[in-house]
Amino acid sequence: MVRKDANQIQYEFNTGWQKVIKSQSESIFDDINSKLKKIDIEMDELKKQVDTLKKMNLENLRREYDEKNEVIEDLKNNINDLSVDVDDFKKNIEDLLNEVNNRVDEQRRLFDSQILMLNETIKLILDKINELDKKSSGFFRFFGR
Repeated sequence: MVRKDANQIQYEFNTGWQKVIKSQSESIFDDINSKLKKIDIEMDELKKQVDTLKKMNLENLRREYDEKNEVIEDLKNNINDLSVDVDDFKKNIEDLLNEVNNRVDEQRRLFDSQILMLNETIKLILDKINELDKKSSGFFRFFGR
C-alpha cells in the first residue's frame, strides 16, 4: 500500500470538508432564495391589493385591510423563518469549521509525533553505526563512511 504524505492527507481532508460545507451552503442558500422569491411575489400581490383598496368603499376597505394583515403576518413569519434558517446556517458553518480545525490540529499533532519518532529512529541508527564503527576498528571508514 502506498503511503500518502501528510500534505496530501491534509489536502484531501480539507477538500472533503470544503465539499461538505459547499453542499450545505448551496442547499441553505437555495432555501433562502426560494423564500426571498416568495416574499417578492407576496409583496407584488400586496401592492396590487393596495391599488384595489383605493377604489373600494369603506366596508370593502375594512375587509381587505383584515386580509392584508394576514398577508403581512405571513410575510413577518416568512422573514422570521428566514432569520432562523440564516442562524442555523451560521451555526452549521461554525460547527463545521470547528470540526475542521479540530481535525487539522489532530493531523498536525500526529504529523509532529511522526517527525519526532523519525528523528529518534535516525538518531538511534546513527548511534548504532557509530557504535559498530568503533567496534570494527575503522571498518566503515575503510569503505568510505
